[in-house]
Amino acid sequence: WVVNPDHASVSVLGTWGPGENTLLAEIPVGRDPWCLDVHPSNGEVWVASGRDDAVFVVDAVTRTVVDTIPAGFGTFGVAFDPAGTSALVTASGSDEVFLIDVASRSVTHTFDVYRRPRGIAWRPDGGGAWVSHLIMPSYLGTMTVIDAGDWSTSEIVLNQSFGLEQGGYPAEMQNI
Repeated sequence: WVVNPDHASVSVLGTWGPGENTLLAEIPVGRDPWCLDVHPSNGEVWVASGRDDAVFVVDAVTRTVVDTIPAGFGTFGVAFDPAGTSALVTASGSDEVFLIDVASRSVTHTFDVYRRPRGIAWRPDGGGAWVSHLIMPSYLGTMTVIDAGDWSTSEIVLNQSFGLEQGGYPAEMQNI
């Protein structure tokens, strides 16, 4: 599964067998899809659409959009917890992260976070997640930590050991 921001679609590519390295389908989704995640067991693929401020739910078998979940301004990242019961969705334009219950497809919690949240990585035990942020215009990167025990948040400042005089800094951290 690959997002195609310029074509408002996702592509399904064969990864093994006779269809390996073959385009199997291209599925229209919302405008500017940025990230997707494949559910660990229910056959759904959730796609974050930046310009439609929503997550599009795709049935992986029928390869059709079966639902749309509103998810804040500038929806960017999406990631299921390891159990597949919850998903986190970043809204880069509104500086929020949404916790979505997978069964009901409804937002159960909204986290106000540091500016421009992007990528999401869950701990393997589902006990929490890390959220990366677009760095610019700040020279210091910030990572938000979400604790799944009490749904609290904290921040980690990255690049602390580098002085500003060293020049240059990454434009964003998103593939965590």
